[in-house]
Amino acid sequence: MSDDAEPSKTNGRRNMDSFLAVLTVLVISAFFSTMAALFLWHVPDGNKEILVYMVGQLSGFASAFIAIWTSTTHESSKKSDVISAAQPVKL
Repeated sequence: MSDDAEPSKTNGRRNMDSFLAVLTVLVISAFFSTMAALFLWHVPDGNKEILVYMVGQLSGFASAFIAIWTSTTHESSKKSDVISAAQPVKL
């Protein structure tokens, strides 16, 4: 494997982390905005069931994104990238 491939792998990882960060902010913002809207506006009786379903899905997505950032798997993959990019120790 050439040394030229390594920077693009790191850059791709950084782009993915940025994408996940933006998506996380959007989903969590949408969840809290929806919760605030439920307190401010009246929901017609015919729409309550579908709204409960949609808010439930949104809360699941928000929980999943929080789990991505707080899980050990995410940190482990970052650690693996650092280790693979490190130079070997010369004795």
